[in-house]
Amino acid sequence: MDTLTIRLNRVSHLIIAGWTGRDRAKVQHHIEELALLGVPAPSTTPLFYRASPQLLTQDHEIQVLGGRTSGEVEPILWFDGNTLFLGVGSDHTDRDLETYGVAQSKAICAKPISSHFWNWNDVKDHSDSLQLQSWIRDPQHPEETLYQSGSLEQLLNPSMLLEDPSVDCYLQAAESFVLFCGTLPAIGGIRPADSMRLELIDPVNNQAIHHHYSTTVVDIVA
Repeated sequence: MDTLTIRLNRVSHLIIAGWTGRDRAKVQHHIEELALLGVPAPSTTPLFYRASPQLLTQDHEIQVLGGRTSGEVEPILWFDGNTLFLGVGSDHTDRDLETYGVAQSKAICAKPISSHFWNWNDVKDHSDSLQLQSWIRDPQHPEETLYQSGSLEQLLNPSMLLEDPSVDCYLQAAESFVLFCGTLPAIGGIRPADSMRLELIDPVNNQAIHHHYSTTVVDIVA
């Protein structure tokens, strides 16, 4: 299986699938937990948020506004108008703004994504076995800490997400998009970090896709 190095340009749409856990009871429990923290409940699950494709970056450093943002590892699908490719990315999110509106919180931060991809057709038949992991560093923990770990079996299959009308319409129109496919629980709870390392592992083909990035905090002034 080939690992392709691709520099993205001219992506027409960015779609971020939320609440994509396969165990729907756990999804509902998580919604109720977040509601206690003031995070509005979704109107339906899964929910497909929209954001500007200009937020996508393959760089290794992003700037964030204030110190209450954090990333989360996700499988991503990139459609170039003809072919689907699978990579890894981080749905970096403003956690303060999240209590006002999840859609708004996802639309303000850059979205780091890998420069390496696999052809989706090469992995889709065993996609449940793919592994996701992330590690973080922060001033209190200079050593890398495992932050997320699990398999795509815990998430709705990306093929199911592609069938949703809000995504399928772009497939039918041959319009390019990047789709974030959901994330895993944070070990020890969601928290900010100075840097994050992402990994998508294919144990069948013994290959992996990596990306890493650091954050620079820009002070909020008023």
